[in-house]
Amino acid sequence: MYATTSNIYYSELAKVSANTTTYYHSGLSGSDTYSYKIRAYNSSGNSGWSNEVYDSLIPSTPSNLTATAISDSQIRLTWTDNSDSETNFGIIYATTSDIYYKQLATVNANTTVYTHTGISGTDAFYYKVYAYNSHRVSIGSNEAYTYLPKWMTKTSMSTPRAYLAGGVVNNKIYCIGGLNASGHLATNEEYNPSTDTWIPKANMPTTRSALAVGVVNDKIYAIGGYNGINHLPTVEEYDPISDAWISKTPMPVSRSGIAAGVINNKIYVTGGYDGTNYYQSLLIYNPASDTWTTGADMPTKRAYHSVAVADVGSSNYRIYAIGGLDGPNTFNYLGSNEMYDLDLNIWYSRTTTIAIAYFPIGVVNNMIYTSSGKYYGDPTQNNKIYNPLTDQWDYKTDIPSIRSGCTAGVVNNKIYVIGGIDINFLYIGTNEVYIPVNDN
Repeated sequence: MYATTSNIYYSELAKVSANTTTYYHSGLSGSDTYSYKIRAYNSSGNSGWSNEVYDSLIPSTPSNLTATAISDSQIRLTWTDNSDSETNFGIIYATTSDIYYKQLATVNANTTVYTHTGISGTDAFYYKVYAYNSHRVSIGSNEAYTYLPKWMTKTSMSTPRAYLAGGVVNNKIYCIGGLNASGHLATNEEYNPSTDTWIPKANMPTTRSALAVGVVNDKIYAIGGYNGINHLPTVEEYDPISDAWISKTPMPVSRSGIAAGVINNKIYVTGGYDGTNYYQSLLIYNPASDTWTTGADMPTKRAYHSVAVADVGSSNYRIYAIGGLDGPNTFNYLGSNEMYDLDLNIWYSRTTTIAIAYFPIGVVNNMIYTSSGKYYGDPTQNNKIYNPLTDQWDYKTDIPSIRSGCTAGVVNNKIYVIGGIDINFLYIGTNEVYIPVNDN
């Protein structure tokens, strides 16, 4: 009996007794292909050679497969390599929606880590790994599965604060003003989601909190607010490119607790509080002419609410004023939801939500998301979605931290919720990102 691993030269492996038809070649290792042929012999000489056969060792089964989500679009697999006879590992996967496993990737021998990238969705992702060589395949590993995260914690804002405002320019979030234990702030910090880093930028000229922000033509307009003594009409424009501020025409009234939305390069400022009264007014700022006009009053007076802009079809954008407070009683919370039609200059009542104030808002794929805030005086983790086309609300996965007085910025269809005050009344810089596409 002769064997070779080179397919060039055979060497003698063993001699066995007459009438033997089975032999076990033991003590082997590695991923080589073993080729065999045999011949019979007696005292008169040798027979001709048998046909040639060949095979490889069956690789040992990989074990301890784990699947861990390491970002909102990546899952890392790790496993134990128990074989020295594989030439590669194969990775297969399936989702909750699939009937069968499908091939994901092939990696080299001795590899024990692989990252599945560029994925999204609400399904669970299931994985198995197998070892193989040129002729044999191992049994599949244990099955591992995980989900992509709905929320992820990112680098906290450098200056903990609440009642700040945020604006997005060129996929960077600018967090402006606010309040913390040191008092009312003029602080301006830039957050870059792509690098998860913060950079201090030029502070506002005016110290204030409970202000509103609108972004037009890559300029950020900080409007109104409260400086600890006065409710303000102040408007200041920030240019992220030059990192500089200039004063603009003030609002015709002094307000804090206002909210703003942008349509057609104009900023629509709703409601607010002046230290005595709550308002239902709509003020419209045109940055191009640096002038103010008025629109129809909201049906409901409110402050410390939020505003979103959404398309109700065929690029017909509407303003939605949601939640807030409507009186000096701090527990007089609103769940009302009112829509403004620019063309008709009319407000319409829409389906209400829970009574909530001091909450951020974000719009992704024309869906309006509200998260955290105060619910009858207590900070909450609630995360809700509103569909303007169906006029319906639904609950989504709660924000991880309980807080209120945050701001939010939307970058690449992800909502970053930043800052606030927590359940222990501590000012925080917490930064959590919500990925709607991963949340069912």
